[in-house]
Amino acid sequence: MKALALTRLWLIIITLAMVAAVFAPEASAADATLTLQVSESFEVNGQVYPADTLTLRQVGSYNPTATLNEVWVGKQCLGVLVGKIDPRGSTSAADSLVFTRNAEGRLMLVGVEFRGQPARELFAFDQLAPARAAAGEALVATR
Repeated sequence: MKALALTRLWLIIITLAMVAAVFAPEASAADATLTLQVSESFEVNGQVYPADTLTLRQVGSYNPTATLNEVWVGKQCLGVLVGKIDPRGSTSAADSLVFTRNAEGRLMLVGVEFRGQPARELFAFDQLAPARAAAGEALVATR
C-alpha cells in the first residue's frame, strides 16, 4: 500500500514537471512584445505600410534556433515571421526593432532584439530578409 502511494506521488511530480517544461517557455515568450511608432513608410516582408505603430510579439519557438514572431501594423495582424537566432549567442543591450533601407530609401524590418537575449533575423518562409550585417538602423522599441 505504501509503495503504491509513493508510485502515485512520483507520477504526479513527473507529470507536473513535464507540464511546466512544456508551458514555461510559452509563458515567457508571451512577455516578449515590442511596440514602435514608425514615423515614415516602411516595409515588412515585401509589403509597404504608411507611418504607423509596429508591434512584434514573440509567440513561441519554431525550433531551438528560431522563434515565431507575430507582426502587427496598427490593428492589423500581418501574420508570423520566423526569427533566426544569432548563432554568436551575444545578448542585446536594448529592446530594438532592426531596419535597413531598400534601394528606394524605405525602411525594411529585418530583425528584432530583446534585451538580454540573442538578436534575431526575421524572415518569412517565402522570402529571406537581407543579411543582418547590412542592417544599419536599430530603433529602440518599448515593451
